Amino acid sequence: MSQQVQSPTDTLFSFGVITDIQYADVDDRGHPESRRHYRDTLNVVEGATKWWRQGPNLDFILHAGDIIDQLASTGGKDPIQALHAVTKRLPEEVETLALVGNHELYNFSRDQL
Repeated sequence: MSQQVQSPTDTLFSFGVITDIQYADVDDRGHPESRRHYRDTLNVVEGATKWWRQGPNLDFILHAGDIIDQLASTGGKDPIQALHAVTKRLPEEVETLALVGNHELYNFSRDQL
C-alpha cells in the first residue's frame, strides 16, 4: 500500500536540486545573446545555498551533473580546483550527492572518477 502525503508535516523528506552549472575559471564566451558567464556560476551556487538555508531543513542536495565545464582543465588548469571552488559554496550542513555528467567525463579519467 502506498503512503500519501497529506500535509507539509507529513513530508517524507526534502531535498534541493541543482544541475548543469558548468563552472570554469575562464573568461565569458559566446555571442552576446547567449553569452556564457563561467565564473558567475559560483554566484549562482551561493544564491542557491542561501535560498536552501532559508527554507525547510533539507535531507540532502542533489547535484545532477556537469558541476564543471569542459574548459575547467584548459591551459593546464586543475579541474579538481574547479570542483572545490563549487563544492565549498554548497551548504556544509547538508549532505550533497553528485552525479557524473558528460562535462566531468571531459575533465577526468574513469579512474579519477
